Amino acid sequence: ENIRDRVLDKIIDQALSITNYLIDCYRYITKEEYIQRLGSLSVNTLYLLKENRGFYAMGMGRGIETAVMNRSKQEIEGIEKMLANGTEPPLEDLLILDSHSALERKAFTLAVVESFQALEIMLEKYLLSVLEKKGLDKEQRGALLDKKWRTKERLTAVLIEATGRSLNTETTLWDKWCTHYDKTRNEVIHQGKRASEDETKGVLDTNEKVIEWLRN
Repeated sequence: ENIRDRVLDKIIDQALSITNYLIDCYRYITKEEYIQRLGSLSVNTLYLLKENRGFYAMGMGRGIETAVMNRSKQEIEGIEKMLANGTEPPLEDLLILDSHSALERKAFTLAVVESFQALEIMLEKYLLSVLEKKGLDKEQRGALLDKKWRTKERLTAVLIEATGRSLNTETTLWDKWCTHYDKTRNEVIHQGKRASEDETKGVLDTNEKVIEWLRN
């Protein structure tokens, strides 16, 4: 491996990292679930600003898929603000977009897993934040969540302790969520069953309604 190849590999790695960060911010602001992070970049032209030199290189890997460029001013300003501040998009929001992308590709098992993961991550972050505001230190917060780690417990007993409210008071939403949690999730994760398209859509819709309820 010569120096040119090592330099090119380093440049591609840095460009890929920056590109994926831009894609994450773009997805978070625009809510376009079809766009995916890249595993590689096709680079055919390099320009080194400091040295004022450029050259052509052989294309490597697959390139970036096209994305809609004429976004609204609000979306563009939102992306610019995130990039300027180095703000990372919330992981749960990216997972929600991933779940919808998986649904579009008929990857129903992946969509179900990512949807529940998004809810569980958001719920833990929410509870840690609220418990901290109530005066519990890091060790106390960790001990409480370690003791009550099941999602059902956290949406009821832990939420009541932290906020005085519980999801099971929202009877319709609670019953629908429990059905998906007890049946669809367990059959998919523990029994290897392939969820149907309707079941998957129901999981995504219900989990996102729970997340919206928590945020509100």
